[in-house]
Amino acid sequence: MKFSGIEPFTVDSYFFELIYGSSPLAALLFIVVMVTFLRSAFAMCVQHPEDLSYRIVLAIVSAYFLGSVFGLSLRDTISGPFGWLLMGWMAREHVDHSREGAEASPAAAPAT
Repeated sequence: MKFSGIEPFTVDSYFFELIYGSSPLAALLFIVVMVTFLRSAFAMCVQHPEDLSYRIVLAIVSAYFLGSVFGLSLRDTISGPFGWLLMGWMAREHVDHSREGAEASPAAAPAT
């Protein structure tokens, strides 16, 4: 009993669990990850409107983010890894397409 500590709080939100379990900084980092992902996913959907997979991933991961604010979907041991895997795939696609765009339009050469 001497080192048992206090009884942990129970909460049904991954976002608020980050606040009291880690720190407000962890919740802020989660918001940064969420906003960055959504920005890049929207950009991929606009740049490639013919590719349906980007819109599907955006819809699924948006539901995961919403479920993380009101539930524990990204922390779930069954379906949580699938959400993180989709986020990683979309980030890789965004980086690959950004790199292809940079190689296709080279910067103007300096005049000599």
